[in-house]
Amino acid sequence: EPWEDEVFRVIIEYNNVPIGYGQIYKMYDELYTDYHYPKTDEIVYGMDQFIGEPNYWSKGIGTRYIKLIFEFLKKERNANAVILDPHKNNPRAIRAYQKSGFRII
Repeated sequence: EPWEDEVFRVIIEYNNVPIGYGQIYKMYDELYTDYHYPKTDEIVYGMDQFIGEPNYWSKGIGTRYIKLIFEFLKKERNANAVILDPHKNNPRAIRAYQKSGFRII
């Protein structure tokens, strides 16, 4: 069941090779506090992902994955917003998120 515990988990593949992991989850009260994100009545999801194989970094795979998940959340889950919490010392991830339409708040 991919939505076990309200978390949707995926293995990110490229040419049928598993290269990373992703998960998405609907925001709830404790997560708003953890993310320091203002509570809202809108439908908001959080997402985490990583590509663990360095040979696949900087190839646009992460950006494409993020865009696909964002579109899925908008169309299938009626999400109004998606939030991420990248490490400040991970400029590659931050660039991928910004290229995918996310902004720093």
